[in-house]
Amino acid sequence: MHALAHSLGALYDKHHGLLNAILMPYVVASNREHIEDKMLRLSRYLGFGESGTDAVLTWILDIRNELNIPHTLGDIGLSDQDAVKIGQMAVLDPSAGGNPVQLSAAQYQQLYLNALHGNGLN
Repeated sequence: MHALAHSLGALYDKHHGLLNAILMPYVVASNREHIEDKMLRLSRYLGFGESGTDAVLTWILDIRNELNIPHTLGDIGLSDQDAVKIGQMAVLDPSAGGNPVQLSAAQYQQLYLNALHGNGLN
């Protein structure tokens, strides 16, 4: 999430926190198979029982809605024009090492495009 937010912040005049808030559900969804145990624990802590990633994603989206945070990066004026560059920048960002799995530039590019167009949350 931060690797993309840093890259986007370097290219566009957008608030880092807003970028993270928009990116969060897409990053959680893309890492689903690698974080399911953690999401199951989190869903229990939050009182959602055994529902795991789906419940956590619903919760994130509900909070985002409540706070009027846009659903996509396209909603704040970004486009796919620099998608390749964004993927290349994100893979080189020091915070990329914090993702549960190492992503390639192409995977970061796809994650950016998902968040840009609102895909990949199902």
